[in-house]
Amino acid sequence: MPRKKNMRETSKRKTKERVKKTYKKSSVKKSAEKKKVEKSYSLEALQAALNAMGEGQTLRQAAANFGVPKSTLFLKSKCIVPLECKKGPRTVLSTEDEAEIVSWIVFSADSGHPVTKSRLLDYVQKYATEKKIDTPFKNNRPGQHWYRAFMKRNPNLSNKIVHNHASTRAPVTEEDLRDWFAKIRLHLEDKKLLNIEPHRIFNAGESTFMLTPKYNKVLTEEGVKAPHEIVSSNEKDTSTVLFSISASGVMPPPMILFDFKKTPKKSVIDKIPKGWGVVNTERGLTTSESFYSYITNVFYKWLKENNYVFPVILYVDGRSSQITLPLLKFCKDHLIELIILYPNATHIIHPLDVAIFHPLKDSYKKVLQEWRIDNNIYNFKKQMFPPVLKMALEACDFTEAAITGFKTCGLYPLCADAVNYNILSKKNKKKDVTHKFNSTNNAVQNREEISEGLLKIFEQDLISPDVLASFKQAETDGVWSGDVAYVALFESWLKLRKLCNVSDAEMIATVSDESCDHGMSDNITIDFVEVQMPNTD
Repeated sequence: MPRKKNMRETSKRKTKERVKKTYKKSSVKKSAEKKKVEKSYSLEALQAALNAMGEGQTLRQAAANFGVPKSTLFLKSKCIVPLECKKGPRTVLSTEDEAEIVSWIVFSADSGHPVTKSRLLDYVQKYATEKKIDTPFKNNRPGQHWYRAFMKRNPNLSNKIVHNHASTRAPVTEEDLRDWFAKIRLHLEDKKLLNIEPHRIFNAGESTFMLTPKYNKVLTEEGVKAPHEIVSSNEKDTSTVLFSISASGVMPPPMILFDFKKTPKKSVIDKIPKGWGVVNTERGLTTSESFYSYITNVFYKWLKENNYVFPVILYVDGRSSQITLPLLKFCKDHLIELIILYPNATHIIHPLDVAIFHPLKDSYKKVLQEWRIDNNIYNFKKQMFPPVLKMALEACDFTEAAITGFKTCGLYPLCADAVNYNILSKKNKKKDVTHKFNSTNNAVQNREEISEGLLKIFEQDLISPDVLASFKQAETDGVWSGDVAYVALFESWLKLRKLCNVSDAEMIATVSDESCDHGMSDNITIDFVEVQMPNTD
């Protein structure tokens, strides 16, 4: 009996297990079928279904007629879910924010400073932290999953291997610049900014000033070879300043970059002229934050205070430290048309570099020297720099220089023919000269190798070891005191040794079987003939 009871219990248990497995399989099958029959609909069908409901159709009828799920139609009709909403969880950044990021990526790539994956993730982390957005990311920095989803949501972006184009490998050509000017002309025509007034066209850039600049020439007593000047211990210290200037010659206030480890003291801030900007950066160099601060807190503020008509045009060089998404967004929102100058060509199309910085630094040197003498200043410190720079700016009138600079650079009026393209050819000629110089050095090196080979033949095959030892002793003594018959041979040996040691020698040795004037039958004469430099053109 107990045995039969155990058998029945075992049978019941197995039956229950079979039922559970069958139920699970059917559930999985139903869910799979449910996924297979999940309806797909277009935005037009959804809109038509909503319109039909507004005309009197029921929810069920509209869903059946236009192929839209009833639950979706209900949520859309009650405005619980936006009409245009993608499936899945909401993105961390809004659609507008992601669209601006895409614009920034495309703009940076076009300007020659493409955005890397790491730089993109760093920016999203910074943006989420500043806006206090609640994210599922560790330290608010997105990971691989967000990056893949972002790229999938923006199919116009793709990963490419970047090719570095340094100025030595990819020199600027006239064709490159003319193509750039053509693109800028089309862009400005599209924005209706091609013929705006010159005072609404600006160029921004940076320049570095030596706290103790070197002067070219000084007066001293005749015969003094190396006059010197006693300077402070910080003679290599510099200050970086951000400037901007209009095509009409008007210069907005600059911004000085300090490298103080702490916030500058009030005594330093008080010496900054009114309206000027001041910021503390690492090593006093331009960063994305400092350039953004200059545009937003100094440049734009000055435009508003002087009642400028917007939009305005701002030409800048395209360094990645300056072109950031916050800057592009600010310029777009405040009608500042930001245009990136062609890479590696700022020496001919950057008005500040071409026409302003050189005379400004000459004025700065002159004013600084006079100021130090008048105030008996020996140790010139950075906090003394702003007043001196202000005096240097006031001592110059940049109106004509700015007008000429913008015209020479072809930026106002916009004209590609105004650029002096001969500067590009001169730069390329310098590279050609360097190449020829290297080729000449290689030719000289080859002649030295030939001379060493001849010297080796001379010492091993043409004279005995005893005679060679006598030659070396005579070379040490500086005079030949041996047999007179060996004088010519000794002199030839010396000349051949010099050829092996002197890099700019223009002679090589040739061996002949003629006897020397001293009548020795076994003598070998070494005749030296002039050799022309190889043509490296």
